[in-house]
Amino acid sequence: MNGPLKRRQWRKRLERLVADDPRFQLWVSGEDWLCPWCARPVARLPRGEAMVEAALEHLCGGCPAWREFEGEVQPLVRLRSVLGFYHLKRRFVRDEAWRVFDAQGRWCCPYCVSVVGEVRCPEEGEARVAEVVKAIGTHLRGCHEFHPRKAPRSVEVLRSRVAEGHREQELTDRLREEMRKNPLFRLRDARERWVCPYCENPQDHVDLSTQLLFLYTAPSQIARHLLHDCRRARLDGAPARSLEELEEVVRQLNARSAPRGPRKDDVHVEQLRTELRRLRGEIRVNEELEASLAKAQKTQSRMLPALPKVPGYEFAVHFAPCQQVSGDFYDFVKRPDGRLGLVVGDVTGHGVEAALVMGMAKKVLNLRGQQHEAATEILKRANSDIFPDLDPSTFVTVFFGLLDTAEHRVQCARAGHPFALHYHARSRTADEVRSKGLMVGINEGPLFDQVLDQVTTALEPGDMLLLYTDGVLEATDANGGEFGMGGLRSLLERFGHFEAEFLVSRLASEVASFHGAGPPEDDVTIVAIRRKAQAAAGASAS
Repeated sequence: MNGPLKRRQWRKRLERLVADDPRFQLWVSGEDWLCPWCARPVARLPRGEAMVEAALEHLCGGCPAWREFEGEVQPLVRLRSVLGFYHLKRRFVRDEAWRVFDAQGRWCCPYCVSVVGEVRCPEEGEARVAEVVKAIGTHLRGCHEFHPRKAPRSVEVLRSRVAEGHREQELTDRLREEMRKNPLFRLRDARERWVCPYCENPQDHVDLSTQLLFLYTAPSQIARHLLHDCRRARLDGAPARSLEELEEVVRQLNARSAPRGPRKDDVHVEQLRTELRRLRGEIRVNEELEASLAKAQKTQSRMLPALPKVPGYEFAVHFAPCQQVSGDFYDFVKRPDGRLGLVVGDVTGHGVEAALVMGMAKKVLNLRGQQHEAATEILKRANSDIFPDLDPSTFVTVFFGLLDTAEHRVQCARAGHPFALHYHARSRTADEVRSKGLMVGINEGPLFDQVLDQVTTALEPGDMLLLYTDGVLEATDANGGEFGMGGLRSLLERFGHFEAEFLVSRLASEVASFHGAGPPEDDVTIVAIRRKAQAAAGASAS
């Protein structure tokens, strides 16, 4: 094939990919095209018809991963992660508000305006900047003020916050030493509240009842009081009264606050104080819970398996919890006989409890999936393992398949899980892989074992097996209508001839669009397994 003809064919193929495949439609800050092979931005590409020709120049001229369409296109999840990094890096380089650091080299977040110790001022060099941008991205994922479309605070505000933090830290260090040496700064009333030696008022928020609070918490609280609240503070001078005079002030404060016959005002004030203490306690608990949930989310993310690399097959996954942690799970089980276990499951409910059950169920299924020959036997053993530890109101739906990549067959069994869908490339139709089964946790053994059966389906070249959780089928629109099996099958028949990654991305997008702007009501998991179309691959290679 001569050069011009080959280039025309390349151009047509690239035009189709740019039009249909979301992996070819990613732009960094709307300016630079993100190459889906090498995952690097290509600077100053034009939009419109000229874009394809310019992209082809990049591919022919220097892309190390393209290899004339024989190279591996990066998964959409990976490309979106890379895109986020380049977006963030560009903002860090171009916007001064993203480069405000304190005297210790700690970064000031332009959204929550807090100093982040884990992000340090970068030294020279591209690699150092990349490290800082990654650390910033980690902070932003947990920043309650951050939103991609929200403008950051101004440089002036951030520098003022850094200067204020510097003053607070200097004063805190000074006060910690002053409180240790100077009794004027250790005054407290009968309720163990610190008494300010300047304004001579007890401070409800400064508790000196323990040595730990005295040494570590109180100095910073006192520093904020003196800097922002106390109108009589003289940071460069001693208090106006002597120690004896201030001790007399404290005695008078204690006398005035000594218990007397309860008045209506006293009762009301005490009720307010009690309510305030309760609310403060709830805030602390909520903050601790948020931190625990964020940690649990990271732990659960690490539990998710990588996509298998199997010659002749493609795998793609979309995993979207409706809360910080999920009751959905998926897994790929490597077996001694060479077959690959395919697992998708869903625990009833949401949140932490569902996530705990999910972790247990996933581990049991992985272990049993390596030990037994039949998919039904694996589910039977898993049910007997899990049943004793489940609450009576908690159940787990599971699909378990055994993929034989030599015979191109999948042995399928399901425990109350939605039917898998089999897309047939030859006819471009999809049908349900029907088998019987109860949910794990419904019955300890006899009934569960009796009902369970399995079916085997053959995957022809180009065929696709689609696994999912009920968050897909039960997604609702504004009128309460469900996405349903009809909507899912229709989309599979429409887009099943594309690559697995494209299909999963399109399905996830359609489900999200159908549901609309409100928060999702259930976790959504989609897993696609596609046998590559060998004939088509050979034709394109030639």
